Amino acid sequence: DSTGAYTYDGSVGTWTGNDTTFAFRCNRNEFLYSYTLAASIALELGVSEKNVQNALESYDKKVGQWEDRKVGKHSVKYFRIKQENSETLQSAISTIGADSNRKTVIMGLDEYIDFYPEYINGCYMFDSSFKPFLDSDTEKCICTSPALGHVGALRFLYEGIDPASVVVLPDSKEATLDRALSDSTNENIYLIEELPFWKKTGVN
Repeated sequence: DSTGAYTYDGSVGTWTGNDTTFAFRCNRNEFLYSYTLAASIALELGVSEKNVQNALESYDKKVGQWEDRKVGKHSVKYFRIKQENSETLQSAISTIGADSNRKTVIMGLDEYIDFYPEYINGCYMFDSSFKPFLDSDTEKCICTSPALGHVGALRFLYEGIDPASVVVLPDSKEATLDRALSDSTNENIYLIEELPFWKKTGVN
């Protein structure tokens, strides 16, 4: 393009060119295309690199698949599922599996209690393939739900995941998660859950 060559560094979330570095607050591969398109159009329309830089640095994502949250002293990549089904779960599993770095995965699928009768559905885990966890460096798989925790653990075992790496917690409270995560040797932590998770745990 007419603005010259730019280089993207996903390890730190920057895009550099013409002596200007653009920092992306939402450093996820799936957002790279949106950032690149928005910045490229702005530059082609004559917006200065400085203004584009300021816009990207001040942008705060309000919605989307990923959200970085704190659980105790740990930073967690929270994969937000608005509508839990086999497709959204498989999308989360495949995306996490694409990360070849050593990681810990928390599976927090639970029962629905917004109306009577309370709804428990474990079939989504059996409709999905957890092979991406096997094919990438997954140190630990943690299940948090009292209703579905053992179902999730059983599904991990059926997939061939090492039983020593599968953990079932009695609840999803912040203190319980914090203790379990402290036993991991990595801080690359993913959580798969539907949107109400943080209301249940009380994590702010």
